[in-house]
Parts: sequence; structure tokens; C-alpha cells
Amino acid sequence: MIVNFPSELPTGNWVVSLGVFDGVHIGHQEIFRQLTRLAQEHDAQPAALFFSPHPKAIVSPGSEPKAICTPQHNIQLLNQAKIHNLIQFPFTEELAKLNPSQFIETYFWKAKATFKAFCVGQNWRFGYKNSGTPQTLQEICSPHGIQTTIVPSVLLDGQPVSSTRVRNAIAEGNMTLAARLLGRPFDILGTVAHGHRVGSTLLDYPTANLNVNNRILPPFGVYAARGKLNGDRSLDGIAYVGDAPTIRDDKKPEIIVELHLFDFNEDIYGQELAIQFIEHIRPSRKFNSPQELQAQIQADIKKARQLLTTT
Repeated sequence: MIVNFPSELPTGNWVVSLGVFDGVHIGHQEIFRQLTRLAQEHDAQPAALFFSPHPKAIVSPGSEPKAICTPQHNIQLLNQAKIHNLIQFPFTEELAKLNPSQFIETYFWKAKATFKAFCVGQNWRFGYKNSGTPQTLQEICSPHGIQTTIVPSVLLDGQPVSSTRVRNAIAEGNMTLAARLLGRPFDILGTVAHGHRVGSTLLDYPTANLNVNNRILPPFGVYAARGKLNGDRSLDGIAYVGDAPTIRDDKKPEIIVELHLFDFNEDIYGQELAIQFIEHIRPSRKFNSPQELQAQIQADIKKARQLLTTT
């Protein structure tokens, strides 16, 4: 179930987590485990209430972080975390101006649904200029008999797990750390689109291309990767992120995200593909000729096969 808040939320008893939940990392997953427990205690429905667009896109346009996941991908990940009640909260300028008490009173006390408990991470903030803390929420809710559960940050290598930390790991090309923070390999989900057919026609290495927009990407380069087709079929390959300087040096730079699947020649245009980035192999660079690039791709494939047999 995906509904808009507050107009479409059904009546009944609810326990709710609030946030953006970009990437659904292991910290979010712990919040959802606590949310499920709370729902059982209160005989209520658990739900994740997520803001859209990112609050920073409204409060300070242009400062919002690049997304780890598309909205569609994030919804899939929330479902995989066994959160099937999703409440989309449109974030507006009017909403951003409300202080913490006004925010809760306006949207929750006046809703048709009954809220039995809230479950938030210890670093969650809300209200005008992020002035509200989880303790503020507790103070607002306690007189109404509504429980607030504050979930401590999950630590990895002694540091809190956060979406910012995930983005930094991806931007640095540290796929191993990104996978540990996410609880799964970092991946890009999309529909296979037609590219420039350079891989299949000129280089004899057909690739599946994904369109990316306002997504956090790893550094330009070649990666040992896996492709997951339509949510279940997993295949080994190599991924490339970059602007293909050897092939497209006379054209306007364009960022490409593409995957060559090993021992695979099926037509998958229009199908859903998740490219999982397992390990960085080498940076992108310009070669003297397509033939030199082709020889390097052969070496990349050999390296990727070795890496993927142990990962």
C-alpha cells in the first residue's frame, strides 16, 4: 500500500517511522525491526512515512544530496525490509515553516487515523530549521499517551551508519564499505535503454545501458559487477561508469552507466535491471584506439571473473 498523507491514510491504529530513508541502509533496517515490534505491541499497522521531495530541495534548492536510490527502487527496498505500508508525505514550503508542535498537531492529531506510537532514529530532526529532536517528539506525544521509541544509531567501525556515509563511500569508489553500510551491494536500478551500440558494433562487447538522473554514482571507471534481471536472475559481468572518451571524444560528454554480462546474448531492452557494483577494477581513461580499448576490456573481464568467483 502506498498512500499520500494525510488525505489517503485509512482509519485504524498505526505506528509510524518518519524520514527520507534514502538507500534503506542497515540503520534504517534496525528502525524498521523496532517498528514491527511496536506494531505487534500496540495491535497496530506499521508504516514508513517518507518525505518527497527531499526536504532540502524545498528549504534550500540545489543543496539536496544526490539520491542513493530512485523512488521506485527505494519502495522496493522498503518492501524487502517487510514494510508494506508506505505513506508519502509531500514536503512543501508551508510544511517547512511549521515548528515541531505545529507540525505534529496539524498533521497527526487532526488525522482520521489513530497514532499509537512513533519510531525514529536518534539523529532524526523535524520542524522549522530542524529544531525538533526525537526528545522533542517524545515531549509532544507523552501527554497524549503516545509512545515514542528512539532507536540508537547503528555503528559500523565505530561510526554511525547514515545515508551521508553511504554516499561518501560510493563517491570514493569504496564498494566494499558501501555494501557493509547498505547490507547489500550498492546497485543502480533502471530499465534497459538503447545506447549508442558502440559496445556491440565496434568493440564486440554488447552492453546494457541504464539512464541515470540526479543519482550518486561511483567514480568513473570499470567495476566487477552483477546484473539482476527483473528482480531475481543474477548474472556476472563488468560495469562501466564514465563518458567513454576513447569512443566519444568528438561529441558532447555524456555520462554512461552500462553493463556487459558474461556469456550472455539475450535481448533485454525494456526489462528491469539492477547493476550491482562489487569492486573497482580501474579508472576510466582515454585509449589511443578502439583496438587498444578492446584489449584492455579483455583484461578487465579476466580480472572481474577472478574477483566475482570470491565475492
